[in-house]
Amino acid sequence: MSEFLRLFLGYISIALSFSLILYALDGLSLKKFLDVKLEIEYTCNTYPTICKSLFSFLYIIVVSASIPLATILSVFSGILFGVFQGTLLSTLSATIGAIFSFILVRYFLKSFLHNQSTASFDAFQKMFIKNGVFYLFATRMIPIFPFYLVNIFMAFTPIKVVPYSIVTFMGITPMTIIYVYFGSQINKISHISEILSPQILIIFCLIGLTPLILRFVFNYFFKK
Repeated sequence: MSEFLRLFLGYISIALSFSLILYALDGLSLKKFLDVKLEIEYTCNTYPTICKSLFSFLYIIVVSASIPLATILSVFSGILFGVFQGTLLSTLSATIGAIFSFILVRYFLKSFLHNQSTASFDAFQKMFIKNGVFYLFATRMIPIFPFYLVNIFMAFTPIKVVPYSIVTFMGITPMTIIYVYFGSQINKISHISEILSPQILIIFCLIGLTPLILRFVFNYFFKK
């Protein structure tokens, strides 16, 4: 429990420090952000299908290329499209990108990466062999390994594309909802002081607390 409190309090301290730094900027950067946001929102409202398609395409490319920007894109989807549409776009795009990355490694880069074994890969492989698909679900729910690394690691396991896709979609949905909802709350900010609002602070707590709780839960089951 002491480790849990240490990690959680450390995360919240960082989040609050970041918020206070933004507050100290006296709204200058926020004003620029709001001006740009209004322009982007106008474009998205005028051409919704094109904007959503371009966003999904960008998200898929980023995940397929193993660029660690999926969380940021999920937050932006909440800013631009709201909770429901943002969550749907983000989860589907992330899943499709993960499938492309998985297939690319399995069928084109597996021989090249086969000899690039690392301690992280060995640990992942042992846990997957021991716990099967449930371990994939756990790594999608909590950041045991970075999202893009899981896509690569899974290519070296016997799992098939369909179960991999379904488990990935289900596993990333809870945290994606939190990230998107966070973006939707940022979208409501009109003054820098609102960054310290109760809603934003609660979301910071959820982002920090949820993975830690899940980590201890999954560790409990994996040790049994």
